[in-house]
Amino acid sequence: MGSKLLVVADSTKAQFYQVMGHKIKTLLGDYDADTFNIGHERAEKKSSFNNKTGVAGHSFEPHTTPKEADRSEFSKKLSELIYHTKQNGEYAELMLIAEPKMLGAIRKNLDGKLGHCISKEIPKDMAGADPKILETLLFE
Repeated sequence: MGSKLLVVADSTKAQFYQVMGHKIKTLLGDYDADTFNIGHERAEKKSSFNNKTGVAGHSFEPHTTPKEADRSEFSKKLSELIYHTKQNGEYAELMLIAEPKMLGAIRKNLDGKLGHCISKEIPKDMAGADPKILETLLFE
């Protein structure tokens, strides 16, 4: 039975684990948005503007909130890490546990070649959870 790569993530932090059989063996990496400088640069939100007639105008809300933009950027970085970890390691399978929106973002950004390697997806926010709890969630 080959080794598996488990990724547990939310929108700001993630852990990569090596899994053998039904046991989490090793923490391979612990990442957060700060690792990649995500979310540190924020433009000031414009509240309104005055046109030449002196009447206050309106500014439009962006289509993407800062939190959504951060999640998207973090998921891209995690997807790259998953790809490189999978390519450099001896991992036969990939398992993902992430909050639902983050799971979708990772899946969207993940290299197409890895789609067939995903053996389990759990849409739940378990980032930072104890490995024993993760084992129970995965294998019972």
